[in-house]
Amino acid sequence: FSTASLHSNRYVTSCVSCEQLSPVQTEEFSVEGRTVTLSYHLSSQVSSDSFFFWYRQHPGKPPEFLVSHTRKGQILNRRVSGLSVTADDSKTQMDLIISSAAVTDSAVYYCALSQYDQYQSRAGVIKDLLMKVAAGESSVLVQVDLG
Repeated sequence: FSTASLHSNRYVTSCVSCEQLSPVQTEEFSVEGRTVTLSYHLSSQVSSDSFFFWYRQHPGKPPEFLVSHTRKGQILNRRVSGLSVTADDSKTQMDLIISSAAVTDSAVYYCALSQYDQYQSRAGVIKDLLMKVAAGESSVLVQVDLG
């Protein structure tokens, strides 16, 4: 899998700690203006005090931090508007929701899991994310076409 081959109207998601997070669907299709939901199953090994960090990467650009949240879905830090999360400590699923999806939202999306609430600033995160993407682990392809 290569991000260079990513078409301008597709999303792909991947995650760090992939043994604890797995996509519900491997492909999602939508049109501009609709809501896109990227869902992951959580392993029973994911503790209730875990933190989740979502990133995206446009072709030829470094990963961009989007949002972080707790296992219960409490937002800690949001850098990009139009995104929300649903998570419940008692459930085994979590969602990243992209409202009013646009072709310009097309990117590779990742979720990282950590026991630390400042994972987005740790030096190793970019390398970890890029390794997971290069390996094509836990990918979800979401294609958004013009309405």
